[in-house]
Amino acid sequence: MTYRLLLLIGLFSSYAYAESPRTRFEFGMSNGFLSRSSPALSSGYGGGLNVGVSYFLNPHLSVGVGYEMVYDFSKSRFALSGFDLPLKWYFWGEGVPVVSGTPEITSATKRRYAFYVGPCVVQRNYILGTSDSPSSGNSVSLNIAVGAEMALSQKFSLVAQFTYGFVTLLASEDRFKIRQTGFILGGSYSF
Repeated sequence: MTYRLLLLIGLFSSYAYAESPRTRFEFGMSNGFLSRSSPALSSGYGGGLNVGVSYFLNPHLSVGVGYEMVYDFSKSRFALSGFDLPLKWYFWGEGVPVVSGTPEITSATKRRYAFYVGPCVVQRNYILGTSDSPSSGNSVSLNIAVGAEMALSQKFSLVAQFTYGFVTLLASEDRFKIRQTGFILGGSYSF
């Protein structure tokens, strides 16, 4: 599996593109479901805020860093927060405009719709339980993301992403091995 991923990165990073935006700011709201090692401890969540920055190695491959905070309205506190490290491969369309041409004349093109897939390493700090006996700790998991983008302009896109919590890699407490599954709706701006 590792060799295939390295082969894909090598193939797609060989595409050269001139003066295209390589950095993109992303923002969104999330809603979803938390699953833990015990089904009795699983619950839904809402009110997540996501922000991130992606760097494009080429128009079809990006790496990034993000941060998410999930607010628990019933307990009036942030239940989850932590960092994301996503890798996105655009299998249809481009994540950023492709600039081509000569020094005198250049053109930027981008398909209206783009679709991507990729893994995301997710670290979450949590405060769960009742206000009388809260449990806190952290968890690291591997998520799989599938998303779609609709370009509104060369620089701004609407984004919809489904994230599936594939496996928990590390947890500070075995009974709270958190996997996060949900939807993110938002936008992105290339600069």
